[in-house]
Amino acid sequence: VAHYIQRSLVTKLFTFGTQAAAICRHVPELCNGSYSEHNALLDDLLHVLSEGDVVLVKGSRGMRLELIVDGVVHALQPKS
Repeated sequence: VAHYIQRSLVTKLFTFGTQAAAICRHVPELCNGSYSEHNALLDDLLHVLSEGDVVLVKGSRGMRLELIVDGVVHALQPKS
């Protein structure tokens, strides 16, 4: 995965979970952090996202990464 990321257009990398942390160790120039808590990841992710950014969220159902997706969508919705 790290090899693919190095050859891709990825500009920022955030990982979640102990196994994914190894990816950050192999591409430290892209890694913005490796997380074990949803709220910490969401907070840091929201600080670097800009309009037009593309975010790929990949994980098993057990990782509950839908919490991150829901948090990003909620935070970026226009306020009425």
